[in-house]
Amino acid sequence: MHKKEENMDIGNTTSSEAQAVSDTDRVKLELMQIVANQLSFYRYRQLDAAEHLGISQPMMSNLLKGKVQHFSWAKLVEHINTLGWDVDIVVRRPRSASYCISGKTTVIQA
Repeated sequence: MHKKEENMDIGNTTSSEAQAVSDTDRVKLELMQIVANQLSFYRYRQLDAAEHLGISQPMMSNLLKGKVQHFSWAKLVEHINTLGWDVDIVVRRPRSASYCISGKTTVIQA
């Protein structure tokens, strides 16, 4: 008997919830979405996906639900690498002339 394929979309958030998310958590959510998209593309079932990434099924569920507190960005990058993707991290000066303002972090999937 085959297990029903589960949805690999990261949890739904309202715009007010999204605004309350820290930059670090926003980056984690974006990385989680990349992992989820790849798992969905390859039609992994949740248990098979967990096994492939070397995590437990409950941790896989946490990842797919967007529970950022359970994951470091480094572990999420490792999962993306495990799925065959390269990850480049670029550090650059801000585009504005004001260096005293905090920089920003962006995730771009190529």
